[in-house]
Amino acid sequence: MGLYAIKHKNEEVRSKSRSGGIFTALTDYILDDIGGIVCGCKMDGVRVAVHDCTNKKEGRNLFRGSKYIESNLAWNDCFSNIGNYLKKGKKVLFSGTSCQVQGLLGIIPQNLKNNLYTVDILCHNIPSGKVWDDYLTWFEKKIKATIIDIDFRNKAKFGWADHTESLWTKKKVYHNKYYRDLYALGYISRPCCSKCPYKAVTHQSDFTIGDFWGLDRVRKGTEFGDNKGVSLVIVNTDKGAELFNSIKNEVEYIQANKAECLQGALVKPYTYNAENRTKFWTDYYSRDFSFIVKKYTTNALLTKIKMLVPGDLKKRLRGK
Repeated sequence: MGLYAIKHKNEEVRSKSRSGGIFTALTDYILDDIGGIVCGCKMDGVRVAVHDCTNKKEGRNLFRGSKYIESNLAWNDCFSNIGNYLKKGKKVLFSGTSCQVQGLLGIIPQNLKNNLYTVDILCHNIPSGKVWDDYLTWFEKKIKATIIDIDFRNKAKFGWADHTESLWTKKKVYHNKYYRDLYALGYISRPCCSKCPYKAVTHQSDFTIGDFWGLDRVRKGTEFGDNKGVSLVIVNTDKGAELFNSIKNEVEYIQANKAECLQGALVKPYTYNAENRTKFWTDYYSRDFSFIVKKYTTNALLTKIKMLVPGDLKKRLRGK
């Protein structure tokens, strides 16, 4: 196993990536050097996230960035397409949550897996697509305009460590944290995520990637971090190590150890108060969305919201 803090040497790549650009480095090699296929999550419009496959950088670029809603794997029959590519001898890189990676590995025959690279994204929980859709409907009604583009975490304007969503209309852009606040509480996420079996440092994927929160714990970390994005990369397999060696020249990296890279998504599933979650959904189905925003996205919730904020890492690891 190898653990690294990584940032892409190309500043333009890093600026367009959610973290440090490791996904672009890996997939550039798959697309350019070995003529392979990349499969990942993209937005289909502004309301739905889907998984798709591509052999073009333009298509791959749509997979970059965070999407805080569940992705539809059946949208373009993604898993079947991956199987067909592998049967034709193509190299394929798939990125998704740990459970999605595990599902893919469970259906691909062993004799085809040598050509399959898997990358799982550090995941706190999977929130309801209904809430995101209702949020956009409420916000469009509020501003009397149609949302045509979104960014769940606008790093370009607010920096890597911030978590502000941006919503564009034809004439204006709006920045807020309404949906971030609801997501951070955990009430809108699948209950099964609170029993996630993949909250550990070792995963079945070839790579585990995410934001490297707590970078200051790494040797020379204060010199390495600049609020432009740094990726946490865990190389889990020998096949992953071979691919990583092939792209090392494209990135700057610092080797880390287990203690330095620990964060909530590598330690334990997120937790929530079941009674409070029930109250939330009772409110949700009996009141309008304005009431939900007023009640559940106020400064009074700041302590709970910090659950997903880097500055509250120690409390998160203690399970508070």
